[in-house]
Amino acid sequence: MPLPVLEAPTYNLNVPSTKKKLKYRPFLVKEEKILMIAQESENETQILQAVKEIIKSCTFSKIDVNNIPMYDIEYIFLKIRAKSVGEVVSFQLKCEECGEYNKVEVNLEDVQVQFPENEIDPNIQLNDSIGVTLKPLRMSDIKKGDDQITDAIIATIDSIYDNDNVYNASTCSRKEMQKFVDSLSHQHLEKIQEFILNQPTLKHTIEYTCEKCGHKNSYELNGLQSFFT
Repeated sequence: MPLPVLEAPTYNLNVPSTKKKLKYRPFLVKEEKILMIAQESENETQILQAVKEIIKSCTFSKIDVNNIPMYDIEYIFLKIRAKSVGEVVSFQLKCEECGEYNKVEVNLEDVQVQFPENEIDPNIQLNDSIGVTLKPLRMSDIKKGDDQITDAIIATIDSIYDNDNVYNASTCSRKEMQKFVDSLSHQHLEKIQEFILNQPTLKHTIEYTCEKCGHKNSYELNGLQSFFT
């Protein structure tokens, strides 16, 4: 007679980029092992791969983790983590005034993706005839190469257009894209960087009063790695 199998509870969240409902479950022991091994390696690529595998399993493969913005990935994983190992996380934060460490608790249910007040237009006109359309970074865009700045710019370009055609960046070779990026001026680069830096972000501001000196502190958690304890 086969052993009984425990059935995990399911929950719903709204995907930040689309506002669509997504069903998910907590991660199980088999998935927690994957995450623990990745964290122990301290290899960012391995950790991202573990996060990708866990999200795929815990959302019943209903979302394409390679083709959604990184802020969606971060938010979905944080929701899964909260239901898996606890919604309250403790941090030891150093007072900026006296240096004393304070235990501060954060409810992960309070953490949301923060959208910029002023949305940056993804269409950037480079000159009278040429422009680019940009997109948020996705999981599949995160690479650890020798030229991370160029890699990030290439990954952010969705298409290049002129007066006659639109060229999808995904159909261009790495060599072609690098040649195009190398032809950009400093002003062009600043506009693209502004778009990259103004993407929605998973972040949360912790405000606490030091138990030793009474100083009021403010500490910002930014990005998924900030929430690993």
